[in-house]
Amino acid sequence: MNIKQTLTFLISLLVITSSLAVGILAIIMASQMIEQNTEEWMHNEASIGALLVASSIDNHFDILRELANTGYIRGMDWDTQYEMLFPYTQDMDIDDMAIIDLDGNARHLSGGTVNIRSRDYVQRALRGEMSLSEVISPDESAVKLDYPIMNYVVPIRSEGRVVGALLARVNALGLTDVVSNIKARGHSYAYLSNTQGRIIAHTTRPDLLMKNPIEMAKTDSTMSSIAHTTEYMISHTTGGNSQYTMNGNKMLCAFAPVGNQDMILVLTAELSSLMTEVTRLRNLIFIIVAAFVVIGLFAALKIAGFIAKRLKNVETTVTRLGGGDFSKEHKVLKKDEIGAIAAALNKCMESIKHLVKTIKEKTSSLSQIGKELSENMVRTNDAMNLIDENMVNINKRMEYQSASVIETSSTMRQMISTIRKLTDNVELQSESVSQSSSAIEQMLANIESVTQTLIRNSDGVKVLAKASDVGRSGLQEVAADIQEIARESEGLLEINAVMQNIASQTNLLSMNAAIEAAHAGDAGKGFAVVADEIRKLAESSSEQSKTISAVLKKIKESIDKITQSTNTVLNKFEDIDKGVKTVSQQEDNIRASMEEQSVGSKQILEAVGKLNDLTRQVKAGSAEMSEGSEQIIQESENLEKVTSEVTAAIKEMSSETEEISTVIKRINETTGHNKENINVLIEEVGRFKVE
Repeated sequence: MNIKQTLTFLISLLVITSSLAVGILAIIMASQMIEQNTEEWMHNEASIGALLVASSIDNHFDILRELANTGYIRGMDWDTQYEMLFPYTQDMDIDDMAIIDLDGNARHLSGGTVNIRSRDYVQRALRGEMSLSEVISPDESAVKLDYPIMNYVVPIRSEGRVVGALLARVNALGLTDVVSNIKARGHSYAYLSNTQGRIIAHTTRPDLLMKNPIEMAKTDSTMSSIAHTTEYMISHTTGGNSQYTMNGNKMLCAFAPVGNQDMILVLTAELSSLMTEVTRLRNLIFIIVAAFVVIGLFAALKIAGFIAKRLKNVETTVTRLGGGDFSKEHKVLKKDEIGAIAAALNKCMESIKHLVKTIKEKTSSLSQIGKELSENMVRTNDAMNLIDENMVNINKRMEYQSASVIETSSTMRQMISTIRKLTDNVELQSESVSQSSSAIEQMLANIESVTQTLIRNSDGVKVLAKASDVGRSGLQEVAADIQEIARESEGLLEINAVMQNIASQTNLLSMNAAIEAAHAGDAGKGFAVVADEIRKLAESSSEQSKTISAVLKKIKESIDKITQSTNTVLNKFEDIDKGVKTVSQQEDNIRASMEEQSVGSKQILEAVGKLNDLTRQVKAGSAEMSEGSEQIIQESENLEKVTSEVTAAIKEMSSETEEISTVIKRINETTGHNKENINVLIEEVGRFKVE
């Protein structure tokens, strides 16, 4: 799998994984948030409903208290009281009214007197407290009726003391009408329960009136769930939320106490009808995730294609360099990190190309010098062979010197001539050796120049490696900064969640204010306008908060993608660093070879120096031979003595000549090796194409 396919696969996998993770997380968080907000909203609605029920009860108490404070009632004259109270039973939603004396006798407008002193609500009223009885079923009522009732009782005071109590009997089914207007979203309804769990008002299940789910669950298992919820509500008198199952439907309920009465208002709704927003949100998130996946795949193909194309261009250039072709520069497509690598590669190519050109030039010069040195050494060897032959002839002639002075004299003249030729040959040899020495010194200088160039090029490669390390460090710092930005973005998301919660609470506050304004009537119209403006502000804040949340999530996803791209570029920097190290190692090998060549050339130079010393010695000996020959001619009488000296000198010269021949052979061998090395160097350098 090539790098384009690998990058496409990895980026696509990252996009799909991150999109699914974000989508699932968003669904879970949204579901929890909506369920939590729904529970809070249900609890607030239940609290408002409880306030409405309490307000309805308080209205009855207010009317009775006003009646009890009138002079007609406080006088405790039944006829006057009857005339005063009877019209109220017609105009108000009151079933019957009664006056209770201090003995507990209740005299009803409808007729009849009943002693109800034992009733708790009557005792409280006679002690000076307003009281409300529990819902009394027809079986429990002292008056035979077909419906449950409730008794409102307020004390009657005269001159600061309780003289009796005013009782108003109402149909308890009227509570059902009060709670029927209390509803939530979806399939919802409300009912009232007393603090023992008995249902006293229900909008949808009249069959449950005056029944206790806790008692019903003992014989009906289908009521066990609502029975547990009822027990929970009884134990949590301050209100709250709970869930239960009814007829196979999962129900969410919120409950709140009704003022200071022994009642609990329960607002319940099917959970599935409340979660429609979650379903719509889940579908929307699935669509958004699918769109992100498609966009991510397209972006992955584009990014992978772009990087693969740039790297393929670099690979082509490096392959060409590996084949020794330095004639073309690498084309820089863009001035980015890869473009900087390409520019550095061009500089490296230029340095190597200059180095190869210099080596070619110096190698050609060394080859020419080696060729001249070889030719001079061949001539020197020929001259030494001639000297050796002459020395043999001299030895033969010296043997016959004593036989004839004339022949000796002639031979000496010939010897002088030969010595002169020898002197000329030695001079020629000395010049050739000097030229060889100069050529070898020039070759050493060229080798030293090549070595220094390699050292400078090695420094350039090291600088390139350091630059690569700096670039990689810079990318690592950028990756760290990106991670820091990602963490800051998460903090902004948390702040945005707090803003949404504040907007929700503000909306609930505006609803409560609107309800209070409605209760206030005309006096609360101005407050209602303010409450409406607060609600609009809360809704606007919520919408803006949602928009900010979506933008922050997109920013975080973009940061994650940039982080992945940065990690990929860092891996490519590692590959480039390896390539730079390989080039540096190859240059070290070339420099080692040049150093070995320098050592060989120095050895040749030392041998040539020795040859030059021997040549000077031969030249000095030749001069001595010339002087001796002149003395032989002038002093014939000492011919025998001079002949002996000449013979000894010739033997010494023969020994020196053999030594010179040996040195020349070694120089020839060294020259041959040097020539082979130069040919190998020419062949290796010739592989590089620089033009």
